[in-house]
Amino acid sequence: MKKVLEDKATVCITLSNCAAELKEDFYPWIPQVVSVLLPLLKFYSHNNVRKYAVGAMYPLLHSTKLAVENGIAQGESESYFKELSDYIILSVLEALHEEPMTEVCAFMLAELNNCMQISPPLLIEGQLRRIVDEVKHVITESSSRRRKLKERTQNQKTLMLRKVGTVVGTLIKIFKAGFLPFLFDELSPYLIPMWNALYGLALYAVYGGYVFKPFITEAISRINVVITHLRAHERENESVYCTAVLALSKICQFHLESIDSSAQVICSEEELATEETTNRMINILRYPQP
Repeated sequence: MKKVLEDKATVCITLSNCAAELKEDFYPWIPQVVSVLLPLLKFYSHNNVRKYAVGAMYPLLHSTKLAVENGIAQGESESYFKELSDYIILSVLEALHEEPMTEVCAFMLAELNNCMQISPPLLIEGQLRRIVDEVKHVITESSSRRRKLKERTQNQKTLMLRKVGTVVGTLIKIFKAGFLPFLFDELSPYLIPMWNALYGLALYAVYGGYVFKPFITEAISRINVVITHLRAHERENESVYCTAVLALSKICQFHLESIDSSAQVICSEEELATEETTNRMINILRYPQP
């Protein structure tokens, strides 16, 4: 039985490699391969089967996209690629929702992110809603298990949350201002502990231009929650704190003229920002990160 399961995992890897190597020339076999691999996203008898099955989704999408663009997929248009992309992303989200293993969750999030990056013009608000809901679900499930986790699994949880942050960063790049209401109104309570989301906010401050301006006051308010948190200076929160300072510095650097005077200094009740916070902001502005 073990040999059979290992063979399934090997087949998933082989098909993924074939799609990656042959690119558009693999197109004739894509419908059949997709029909075989997608059910394996919920094959709970073997973790690696699920990992390698989802790992094949990006090569299959990429192969399809190239085939459509290069005219190899005769009779098919971009609508076919959109249909396949929708089907795969939905299937990955459904599998992610039911995935019991933290390590596999992290892998699925990474592949979801890859699939989103190859399909950005085709993503629609309905998919965005589903992705946002799944991000919240993954974080909630992860938090509920936190106290029961051993050190190795804690490391897997950290990796998974980083992948969540990567997905959020990709959504910011794809939807730009259209994603910010989701970020602030729905995801911020879940993402405050995650430095990746704050880093995504820093990137959006740099590259968002005028579309970021309506959200500046709200962004500063959210960053203030992190910087002034009672546990902000604890060792385990150092990365979060520093990234919040980075995000604030980028807003000041690129949008200073749009910041309300009352928001130009981060306050906690009636006290100004600490000297340590100020020094960190100055250092980041002096030596800006890319």
